[in-house]
Amino acid sequence: REDIDVDAKVKFILPVFQDFLQTKDPSAHSRVDEASKILVENYPEDAKVNALRADFFFSQDAFAKAIPYYEQSLKSKSNIFSVWEHLTYCLYRENQYEQMLVKAEQALDYFPNQGLIWFYFGLAQKVNHQYEEALSSFDQLRFLASEDMELSSSAQQQEALCYIELEEYDKALNLIDQLREKNLNNPLVNGAYIIANAQLGQLEKSNKEIKRAANNSPYFSYAKAMTLFKENKWDKALEEIESALDLNANDYPEFWILKGEILISKGLDIQAKEAFDVAKKKGGNPNKIP
Repeated sequence: REDIDVDAKVKFILPVFQDFLQTKDPSAHSRVDEASKILVENYPEDAKVNALRADFFFSQDAFAKAIPYYEQSLKSKSNIFSVWEHLTYCLYRENQYEQMLVKAEQALDYFPNQGLIWFYFGLAQKVNHQYEEALSSFDQLRFLASEDMELSSSAQQQEALCYIELEEYDKALNLIDQLREKNLNNPLVNGAYIIANAQLGQLEKSNKEIKRAANNSPYFSYAKAMTLFKENKWDKALEEIESALDLNANDYPEFWILKGEILISKGLDIQAKEAFDVAKKKGGNPNKIP
């Protein structure tokens, strides 16, 4: 109806969208899909309309579909925090790391005091292998969000992973030990503990932690594979890294780098090159890819 303004139309859809988020009801899904699509067709440049359409896709993990609508929303109104937040997350999930870095830096122009934006900026720097810069960003986050223990802890975890990439394992372990004092059951932190110790040749500590903290997370399997690799148990290491890749092959290009290193040790150079090529495509650290 032409006599109802666009804001009223968006507000009318929002309760149905909330119902879909809570119940995943197919009829609510269809109504939101159809209504948000029609709104975009009629108001193609409206910030709220595009954000609604993007949020609809975001709620279903359809990140690639959400990205252009978030981008259009920001073209129309550039100071909506949730849109910047969701856009940077979508770019991360879609492995669009260079664009993620660009957008996260732009978001800081509007929200320089928001810890979460600093987290995404630091994460973007990390996945683009700018580890020193990422450490500075995570440090800034912890200064701004010192009372947000969850966000500060997430930043500290990422700092530890940066130090591992920089091969500064003692610094990584210093942060990891602090995190483990608060929570001994975080798979990512425990995996990082195993990896740092294995890289330092402290295999007894790695194996002790493998037994204590055994779980089915992909990063734990990666850490276990790293330990086996350092012990020259290449067949078992290959089996373990394949298990990690079966669990999650997309988010961790370092899995493919380790697979390549194991295959080289086994004399399988052609297969190793294939693994390294996948690591490159997934944005792996070029300094660690032959």
